[in-house]
Amino acid sequence: MSESFEQLQQKGVQAFQGSRTAEAADFFARAAALKPEHAPAHNNLGVALAALGRNREALASYARALELKPDYGDAHFNRGNVLRDAGELASARASYDAALAVNPHAADVLNARGDVLRRLGLVEPARADFTLALSLQPNRAAFHNNMGIVLKQSGDLAAAFESFARAVALEPRLAEAHYNLGNVLADLTRSDQALASYDAALALAPHHAPAHNNRGNVLRTLKRHGEAAEAYTRAIAADPAYGEAYINRGAAASDLGHAADALKDYDTAAGLNPGNADAHHSRGVALCALGRHAEAEASLRKAIALKPDHAEAHWALAICLLQQGDFARGWPLYEERWKVASLKLDPRNFPVPLWQGENIAGRSILLHGEQGLGDAIQFCRYALLVAARGAHVILEVAAPLVPLLKGLAEQVVAKGEALPAFDLHCPLLSLPRAFGTTLATVPRSGYLHAAADKQKAWAERLGPRRGPRIGISWSGNPKHNMDLQRSIALAEFSKLLLPGAEHVSLQKDERPEDAAFFAARPDIRRFADNLCDFSDTAALCAEMDLVITVDTSIAHLAGAMNKPVWILLASNPDWRWLLRRSDSPWYPSATLYRQQHPGDWGDVFARAQADLKRLFLA
Repeated sequence: MSESFEQLQQKGVQAFQGSRTAEAADFFARAAALKPEHAPAHNNLGVALAALGRNREALASYARALELKPDYGDAHFNRGNVLRDAGELASARASYDAALAVNPHAADVLNARGDVLRRLGLVEPARADFTLALSLQPNRAAFHNNMGIVLKQSGDLAAAFESFARAVALEPRLAEAHYNLGNVLADLTRSDQALASYDAALALAPHHAPAHNNRGNVLRTLKRHGEAAEAYTRAIAADPAYGEAYINRGAAASDLGHAADALKDYDTAAGLNPGNADAHHSRGVALCALGRHAEAEASLRKAIALKPDHAEAHWALAICLLQQGDFARGWPLYEERWKVASLKLDPRNFPVPLWQGENIAGRSILLHGEQGLGDAIQFCRYALLVAARGAHVILEVAAPLVPLLKGLAEQVVAKGEALPAFDLHCPLLSLPRAFGTTLATVPRSGYLHAAADKQKAWAERLGPRRGPRIGISWSGNPKHNMDLQRSIALAEFSKLLLPGAEHVSLQKDERPEDAAFFAARPDIRRFADNLCDFSDTAALCAEMDLVITVDTSIAHLAGAMNKPVWILLASNPDWRWLLRRSDSPWYPSATLYRQQHPGDWGDVFARAQADLKRLFLA
């Protein structure tokens, strides 16, 4: 006995509900064959075919259903879902519009159309759809989740947080809501809570590659680089074609000083998507770190060709050229720094022109600091050159530098204080470009001096000499992106201490882990509490026979004072120290000790120790 239409329909529904989708499709197809003019039969067949991924056949079934019944709202909705999932957003929107023309208060359709409108960049219309959907069904977690996505996209992070939190409360097992909550918490820099949300998402969906990836991003901002690399590895395991995760894992490897490992990941990312400018940019940075500058330049230019407004690639190319001493090509590109979000610079929108080297005699100019204290110390030397051209110079720098730099300009002002009127302005690190500085024309050092009264006071505080006085500085700004590479633990740095010498800490800021070492080594003299500003540090520095330091502001201060200074450099140092040379055109009194292998200070210490013995014990 053959099965009736109604029996086939019923069996199809039961099979579909039991996840026997192929059986369901067969039942629905047979039912549609029995009653080819029955629109719901074609719609049901379309649903089963779509679930099997047979989208073209599904669309054909929906088309037949709509041919038979043009105002069939469910068929319009189902057709829209297939088109949306296929990325045909405009066509999906048209289907949802047709469904809503039949029933303007269909909450699921409003939610689906809102999602498509958001993907099309129509944020406000999407928000309106989600608002109406929620007014109809306020306890739908998926609706709150989608509302949160559009709120986050519009920049309303506080409201997005509320929406995602509501979605999680309504449906604790909705992994996507936990993931999105983690994203907004990360944007709000609530890192520990973000990690907890990603963990909740991954407990529900262990193979959620974006959750692993974004969890890695938060760990990286917390400088937990090893854990970040593990998170990216899990993202890649979940999705081996996830190019962004390879780029991020490469970045974590770079943070740890493992440029060769980073390059492998960047190569993979570029291979997965040769048109990905970020992959070529990151690859260029890694090649530069490995000393392969010609290849680095080619990779960075590839990134720029793919994305001409890629500020990070322009800036990285500038660094690559400056590190090689190619100042002529490097300085113009260095101006791209203002567009690099990761640098977090503060562009000053003064209502006066930027000075670029033109005649300035008789005019007033503001020269303003922009980056770290060491940068200001290095480039404030140009204030004297600007004044020599007949300008009235106002110098604005961070407050701790003001007393030290008083003699370099007519007025020295702390950043944040009221400024006098001026005709032109120039950031300190744009001055080399304005002067067309080359390696041969770097302005001379010796432009900073300790105040005589302060130096006398420090000499009295130090008391009689007990041997050679060596000033030491072992760590810089912990927030610097290269801090892991350029700072050295005090316990390790102490291997350089010379028996019989008097060692004096020049550091104002000490790290918690330094306290225990100081307790065990009372012979290292500390004056952190007495260093009120850099004029005190300069006076203390002036009493030293030698300064030994990592790449930090102390290196620049000693060099600017023409004080003998030995600078310990990572294998991939900052561009200003150039390549493969032990001297510096910026600081003739400096001797550079470079790592031969990434992370290995042993050879650096051995060479410095031998030179110390020749200098003081011979």
